[in-house]
Amino acid sequence: MRVLIWFRRDLRTYNHPALEAALAQGYEVEACFVFDRRWEGLQPEGFPRMGGRPRRFVEQCVDELELGLSDLSLRLHRLWGNPVDEVGRLALELDIQEVWFCEAWAYEEREDEKALSRTLKLKSFEDFSLYRTLPFGLERLPKVFTEFRKQLERNRFDVEPFEIPEERVPEQALVD
Repeated sequence: MRVLIWFRRDLRTYNHPALEAALAQGYEVEACFVFDRRWEGLQPEGFPRMGGRPRRFVEQCVDELELGLSDLSLRLHRLWGNPVDEVGRLALELDIQEVWFCEAWAYEEREDEKALSRTLKLKSFEDFSLYRTLPFGLERLPKVFTEFRKQLERNRFDVEPFEIPEERVPEQALVD
């Protein structure tokens, strides 16, 4: 099966739930990020939705994402425009069976998901934390963040990265 991993807010390859699942299942993986044209607009109060510094930060994060994906012999498709239009077009162009992504909770992102679900098969993954499990049970969850942080630091545990498949796409396949 051919899967498109749609990167949105979670721009890491290390323990990205959708990417990890696709690679673990041996699927053919394509990846994309959409520079959303809505970011160029203004907030209702008249402020820019995304100023120069935040935009540059996102661009740098996407550059890092692209490097991480190339280490996995994967190519990042950088798209500009409306996410629904761009992801839909790319999925059609690449003959994608499913689009996988980490859930987002903002209104516009949820509306994008609804719109895409009308034409594509989608699969979302929860990614609420960089920790998959906590070093303590929920019954012992601290009520104050400082205590929560201290317990995490005191009980530090390392998250193992996912396994990179033995079979990899040849470098030539990454060239347009």
